[in-house]
Amino acid sequence: MTSKGQIRSAESGDFSMMASENPKMPYLSSAYNDRIRPCIDLVDSLRRIGLDKDIDLPAVVVIGDQSVGKSSVLEAISGVQLPRGTEIVTRCPIELRLRNIDESEWRGRIQYTSHSKEVSDRYIDDPEHVGDEIIKAQNDITGSTKGICDSLVTIEIESNYVPNLTLIDLPGIARVAVHGQPGDIGEKTKALIRKYISKEETIILCVIPCNVDIATTEAIKLAQEVDPNGTRTLGVMTKPDLVDAGTEGNVVKVAQNKVLPLKKGYTVIKCRGQKKVDSRQPLEEAMDEEDRFFKEHRVYNVLYHDRCAGTRVLANNLTTELVEQIRKSVPQLQRGIKAKLEETNQLLTALGDTVPSDTVERIDLLVRILARFPEDFKNAADGIYKGATWDRNLRLQTIVKRHYEKFADELESLQAGDQHLPEIKEEIREQKGLELPPFIKDRPICENLIRQIIREFAPPAERLLQAINFEVERIGQKLVTDTYIQFPRLQTTVMSKFCDLQQQAVKATKEAIDIKFKMEDMIQTQDRIYADTEKLMLQNFPSGSAAPSSTTEPPGGTNSTADEDEDNENRPYSYDEDFESKKILRALQVYLKVATTRLMDDIPMTITYYLLQELAKEIKTEMSKFMIEKNFDDFLREDAAIEEKRLALEMKKERLDRANKELALFTL
Repeated sequence: MTSKGQIRSAESGDFSMMASENPKMPYLSSAYNDRIRPCIDLVDSLRRIGLDKDIDLPAVVVIGDQSVGKSSVLEAISGVQLPRGTEIVTRCPIELRLRNIDESEWRGRIQYTSHSKEVSDRYIDDPEHVGDEIIKAQNDITGSTKGICDSLVTIEIESNYVPNLTLIDLPGIARVAVHGQPGDIGEKTKALIRKYISKEETIILCVIPCNVDIATTEAIKLAQEVDPNGTRTLGVMTKPDLVDAGTEGNVVKVAQNKVLPLKKGYTVIKCRGQKKVDSRQPLEEAMDEEDRFFKEHRVYNVLYHDRCAGTRVLANNLTTELVEQIRKSVPQLQRGIKAKLEETNQLLTALGDTVPSDTVERIDLLVRILARFPEDFKNAADGIYKGATWDRNLRLQTIVKRHYEKFADELESLQAGDQHLPEIKEEIREQKGLELPPFIKDRPICENLIRQIIREFAPPAERLLQAINFEVERIGQKLVTDTYIQFPRLQTTVMSKFCDLQQQAVKATKEAIDIKFKMEDMIQTQDRIYADTEKLMLQNFPSGSAAPSSTTEPPGGTNSTADEDEDNENRPYSYDEDFESKKILRALQVYLKVATTRLMDDIPMTITYYLLQELAKEIKTEMSKFMIEKNFDDFLREDAAIEEKRLALEMKKERLDRANKELALFTL
């Protein structure tokens, strides 16, 4: 572990002194002494754990146009020889995981997934074979085409002359497709580069050859897209020895940030040529030769003295930036791991319990999961909303009540009123027989009209049953699906059983409702109920209504004097059709109010009893019978996709837990 003060001293220390500590190591490796190595070791450890699958880790990415010397730059600062060439050399992202060890032994390893989805993981026995292995890996991934691919080739190198660092070389930006390349190779390359450099944790090494106009460089444009402030972009200028004589001053202006300014500035480097690579010139010797080139050049020497030239300077700058990037990333990593852990735990909880191997534990698990659906359905039916039924769309009792209110409103709209008077009068005339005028058939007329109107109540009752049944089916099936998604066989069995029980409940409900309407044919109520209803209706009847009231009297009335009564008795009988019609309407209205109130309760009560309460009881009973079956092991067989998802989440949780512990032990 290290402290903030230790890191600062490393950033501002004398790196030339550090270079002498191990003459075998390239300059970048020399900078990784005990004062800053804990930072690099932390990220290296997190990467070995596999945290980079879940959270972006600090890394160095090299981008540039095709054949600008990107691989040479990586080679210069890493000590690992990479493939070179004039066409597209890097056709896949190449991740170099470098690990410095105290042993003199060199160890290499390459990992990738081929075009045929075969995973390759093999050791490399000689550092000189790294380039050949990368070419072979790229051929396996891309086939015989000259296109690019986003599949990663990972090279792990352990040696005493490499730094602890991760470097990623990306394909160069091709401006024109050559023979064998797809026409859109330029856009594909840019998309791949954006994918990597858009990560805030990435340090961008933007490689530009000195012998081109920097304003036309695609790599600079891409870097500015994702890093407009230049806080994580380092400009690296290559091939200073290839510029036309007399134009070296232009290179100096760019390197001094006077043409296209970068906040991090530029460094000019001169890499080994292919001839010296073939002759296996040592990297340390190549860097000494590079220093002499800049120091003795009549124009470039100003860059040497300003510390803007040379691989050693680049290594110094890169080391400083990488350590600072790691320091800034640690708090973000801690927050990111915490958030990912919470998310992963929630996803694992949503998948349900892990199926144990012990028989007793398996039975216990089955008992518990079989009880969930009956309990959730009963809670939904009873209006107890918690757990699964907390979802507003699954609150069955609340939804049912809304339908009951709508049903009551429909029945209210079908009540008798003045609109029935013409029909009553017509019936009085039609049914007139041999009876004397004072006697009319008011009872059959009233009862027939009652039955006729009550029959109109049946369709709303049927629609109510259909609506409630739809909700029961929807909510029940949703609960079954969600509760047993982990176990397809059990889910299918429970769903089938639920549908059977629901159909039986609907049938029983419909039969009970049919009986209710048959009973309404009797036209019967208690006298007390009728009288109380009539009294209440008369009290609440609006004034001025044409409906009969308690003061409706036959001709002559009861308020006449004794003399008038005597006169009326001596007069012949006068039949009043309006009076008789209103009397029948009054009886019709009172009884329909009684019947309507009764049905407003009875129909919903019947539906609730059979389709909610009794169905919930039957579900519980039938689910308990599942334990009697011999194939309960089949019930606990998980869906393959869920099993695979659970395994992936458990592995992710393990990675995050380990990473969390690593970070807990680290102090800035």
